Amino acid sequence: METSNPEPSLDRSDPEGAPPAQQPVSGNKVERVAQHTQHLVQDLKQWIDLRIKLMRLEVEQRIESKANEVLLGIIVAAFGILAGVFGLVALALGFGAALGHPAWGFLIVTLLLVGIILVLRAAQPEFVQIDLRSSDEDGTDAESASSRG
Repeated sequence: METSNPEPSLDRSDPEGAPPAQQPVSGNKVERVAQHTQHLVQDLKQWIDLRIKLMRLEVEQRIESKANEVLLGIIVAAFGILAGVFGLVALALGFGAALGHPAWGFLIVTLLLVGIILVLRAAQPEFVQIDLRSSDEDGTDAESASSRG
């Protein structure tokens, strides 16, 4: 008993079922070269289209990743600010309870914050340092290249 195979034939000798790039080439030598060239051009176009799609997907992934990082940073910063404010209020209330009046606690916390601001303004620390100098061709930075010559 023979069963029929519902899948299409993968026989390459069938020019009807084969994709255009796989069809047998007929005609004289010039026609065959022309057909091969057309197939190569079609393959190249498909390859370029796929590379463009891949690049587009990679850019979208980078954008999504950076957007998620920024949103997470904003959310963390917002909760951090809220925690800081509540912590300072609790500290002020604690000082106020220890000194007998809440106003004294808020005054002490305010003076501590002003003191921190004054120290930071006087010190002027550099928290971020970005070096935008480009390196030359042999991999050394611009400063060492200028010192050589």
